[in-house]
Amino acid sequence: MVILDACRTPITRAKRGGLAQTCADDLIAAVLQAAVVRSKVNVHDIGDIVVGSVLGNSSQRANEVRIGGFLA
Repeated sequence: MVILDACRTPITRAKRGGLAQTCADDLIAAVLQAAVVRSKVNVHDIGDIVVGSVLGNSSQRANEVRIGGFLA
């Protein structure tokens, strides 16, 4: 197991900030794209993606992460 990179979304006010209307999967896609660009890794070499989140329904968060991975 290798940790490739660590990225995060910008910090804004929860549910009232500048990203309040942005879908979570779009935010995740942007973070994953940035991690790939910064690390210069071949995307075909990536086996697993680990994403942490403090907001949202936990059952729905897994789907959003999966969609974000596809979008990235």
